[in-house]
Amino acid sequence: MLNKQKNIDTNTLNLLPLAVILFDNEKIYFLNEKAISLFKIPRKLSEKLNLLSIYSFLDKEYHNATFENTKLVLQGKEFPPTEFPIINYKKEIVFLEAKSNAVYFEGKKVIQSTFFEINDRIKVNVDLEQKWNNFKNLFDSSPIGIFIHKGYCIYSNKTAARILEENNPDKLIGKNLIDFIIPKEQQRAKDRMAKAIKGEKFPDLTSS
Repeated sequence: MLNKQKNIDTNTLNLLPLAVILFDNEKIYFLNEKAISLFKIPRKLSEKLNLLSIYSFLDKEYHNATFENTKLVLQGKEFPPTEFPIINYKKEIVFLEAKSNAVYFEGKKVIQSTFFEINDRIKVNVDLEQKWNNFKNLFDSSPIGIFIHKGYCIYSNKTAARILEENNPDKLIGKNLIDFIIPKEQQRAKDRMAKAIKGEKFPDLTSS
């Protein structure tokens, strides 16, 4: 339970290597130096934070969820770290990862969010997703059956699905390739998979 007499020390917050904001659904009460820099708020405006609200930096699609979550956090609910974009004062989109909890500031219960920029991580994820989509487009149109698995199927193209007598490749997701192999060949298949995982060479399937 929070102690009303124990107010958050803003001097300490300014020393943190992470950005920190104190706010509620009405206004912003405090931004540490890291947050002011990240939000790119002019120094003069940073001295008049009561003119700003957290919603000044959020796209409208996040307003309702933020409003409801803010109320829940003030009631004591905890959420895992969340990733979301903000729009800084210069109208640039910045992706953040934030963790929020309730604290007291000047006798008032508010939200303390600690966050850091994750633009580079988001860019890497987008690049990886784009590369995967490029490969997937090639795989989807390939006349060769492609079945990607790690003990269970994570991707099958239409050709592989047809070979396995399944019309919808998505229905193979989560299934084990071994289940589609005749019983007397299953151990041989398992041995080959084990060698493949270790990077070992093994003979062609037509070899004895």
